[in-house]
Amino acid sequence: MGLDLETLEFPLFCSALKKSFISSFSAERLGCFYPKQNLLEIISFQDDLKTLLRLYEKNTPPHLNNDQSFFLLYQKACRDEGPFLSIEPEEYNYIKEHIRQMSALKLFMISKTAAAERLGYYINQIQPDLYMADLIERTLEDNGKIRDNATAELLSLRRRITDVKRRVQSILRNTFSRPDADKFIQEQIVALRNGRYTIPCKTNYSQYISGIVHDRSASGQTVYLEPASCIAINNDLQETIIAESEEIAKITAALLSRFNEGLPVLHRTLAGYSELVFRIELCAFFYKYEITFPEFGSRLLFKGIHHPLLRINKGDQSVPLDLSMSERENLLVISGPNTGGKTAALKSAGLNSLIAMCGLPLFGKRAEVVIFSDIRADIGDKQSLVMDLSTFSSHMTNIRDIISETGEHALILFDELGTGTDPREGAALAIAILEYLSSKNAFVMITTHFSELKAYAFEHDNAVMYAVDFDYESYKPLYRLLEGVAGKSDPIMIAVRLGFPDLVTEKANDFMNNIKSRSEVILEEVHLMKAEAEHIKRELIEREDILRLKEEKVNFGEKELREKLEKKELELLEDTFALLQRGKRLAEERTKDSPEAISQDLESVGEKIKTLKSRRKLITELKAGDMIFLEKYFKNGKILSIDDKNAHIDLDGIKLRINRRELVGHKVEQKQAKNVKITIKETSPEARHELLLVGKRVEEAFDILDKYIDEAQLAGYSKVYIIHGRGSGQLRRAVHDFLRTCGRIKRYNIASTEEGGNAITVVDL
Repeated sequence: MGLDLETLEFPLFCSALKKSFISSFSAERLGCFYPKQNLLEIISFQDDLKTLLRLYEKNTPPHLNNDQSFFLLYQKACRDEGPFLSIEPEEYNYIKEHIRQMSALKLFMISKTAAAERLGYYINQIQPDLYMADLIERTLEDNGKIRDNATAELLSLRRRITDVKRRVQSILRNTFSRPDADKFIQEQIVALRNGRYTIPCKTNYSQYISGIVHDRSASGQTVYLEPASCIAINNDLQETIIAESEEIAKITAALLSRFNEGLPVLHRTLAGYSELVFRIELCAFFYKYEITFPEFGSRLLFKGIHHPLLRINKGDQSVPLDLSMSERENLLVISGPNTGGKTAALKSAGLNSLIAMCGLPLFGKRAEVVIFSDIRADIGDKQSLVMDLSTFSSHMTNIRDIISETGEHALILFDELGTGTDPREGAALAIAILEYLSSKNAFVMITTHFSELKAYAFEHDNAVMYAVDFDYESYKPLYRLLEGVAGKSDPIMIAVRLGFPDLVTEKANDFMNNIKSRSEVILEEVHLMKAEAEHIKRELIEREDILRLKEEKVNFGEKELREKLEKKELELLEDTFALLQRGKRLAEERTKDSPEAISQDLESVGEKIKTLKSRRKLITELKAGDMIFLEKYFKNGKILSIDDKNAHIDLDGIKLRINRRELVGHKVEQKQAKNVKITIKETSPEARHELLLVGKRVEEAFDILDKYIDEAQLAGYSKVYIIHGRGSGQLRRAVHDFLRTCGRIKRYNIASTEEGGNAITVVDL
């Protein structure tokens, strides 16, 4: 299979993938990842990715750690496997950590039923050597030091070393306490020289103390002396340290031997691990984008498909590509002005075909791809100074190789086929090449400025024509393709865009108008009209998409409103049901009383109400401007206005509307103030922003709530919180019954989830 990977920038795409990878094993696997021609392999790989992407949709992606340290160690093990392999103690912790990670990943994947079924082969290949991990854990500390209790012998030797060090240091410190120590001791410290404990002495030490000199200072004024009394014990220390080193060597040799024994299983395990994490990391990359898995058949179709590199690097600024080649169409011609995006469209078709044949998804909405036998491209400048090839000759050499090596069902991409020489001869050669490749059943895409090639495409049923879209008012490319339109090359327009002198561009236009035939002018006008029709078609499709989204939004809003209404209706029915049950219960409790007794109770309560009402001192003969004292609020207020039913009162800056039957108190004599006094209104100390009713009986709660509403109003609060708890909901319903009939309440609602939910009611006063 011949694939022009470099020309179509497949390595650049792989590099973009690699940047997002965490695992070094994934990156290595990507290095040998190429397009396939086996449909079953491609579909199988797609299914693996689809299974993993469903895990990401449930917000449970597997966790991966950076495994570069272990990866490098494993490469060394593969290179130096056997007796030549050496592993430093701290490197064993890389092995332990990676074994733990592979084990955790395997357990995670097994817990996901669909993933375990689909990716079972790779999961089962992962056989982490947990015994090796435990052995390393028991043997080494995190910093790579051998643990004291790695073996009983090592523990005994290290205890002995500690004991010997303590003894030798004790002997040396006793030397410091000698009466004549100041005469030969330079500094009262114990120094380690050549593995032996010494003391720093003056150069005249020999007449006071005997021993062995192990080192001298740079100035020569200090010698490091091992006293004769310490020689034997220092010898004992050295022998013990040597024994410790030998024991450590045995321990590390045992670890290395165990690691070498497990290498065959480790090779198989890492093969499965590499394949699994490679798929996981691909899904982690593609999950961030709108993607589609292409279908495979006998036609090429891209619907809203982005150039992968432009989508990755430019994000939402990338413009998707729409093109199609049906089963009977094997030639696609793209025309239009330079800088309009013809070459980008050509590369996008080629690169997306390569990616699809890898089993990867494409960036966009929908795609159908052919499994091509070859994908070859002649794009860009192939000029070689070393080989003494001109631009035209280098293109011809490459095209010769392509047409001679291409088999059936190949995808061939030509950028500006036949250019670089006489236009008519170049066009004739290009048409001959197209017919030759067509006879070999190859799919060919070309970009061109040649009118002959545009005419050829219109005259043959196996060809489809596209033009790059261009805004001729702003002279800006739109990077879209218009189907069935022959694009104008418009070099004069490009010259205008680049700021050529007007005299030059005007003369060029005059010259072109003189040499154009009538048919060419008419054909250009037809294509301009067709391009405009395509513009209108695109705008209508975009508007249709916008209207569809709005319709979906409205439908969603209606559904949400309907659900809220159903919920509210259910709450009202529950409240009604609770009230009916309460009435039924009260009626059943009073069935033992006779109707006469119930009537007597009602008359008694009625008399009490009348008596209490008769004791109230209603304030009469009021007019606007009067000051009154209200017993209910225990405050003075000013009448702002009054009618037959209600009085509007200013109560310390709070405007209230009170029924005249509730005006209980007395008038206040108004005195003319002699001095102006500025006062600052303070919030009532008793008032609070919330009222706690949890645990209260309904009747008790009513009295507390009524009084609290008054206090809150006087305090100037516009919003308060009633905390009634969740419980059975009886207290909440009772509070709502009270608020519903209270004239001092503007509105009330259940608190939001952040504020406490069903346990709290928010009240606007």
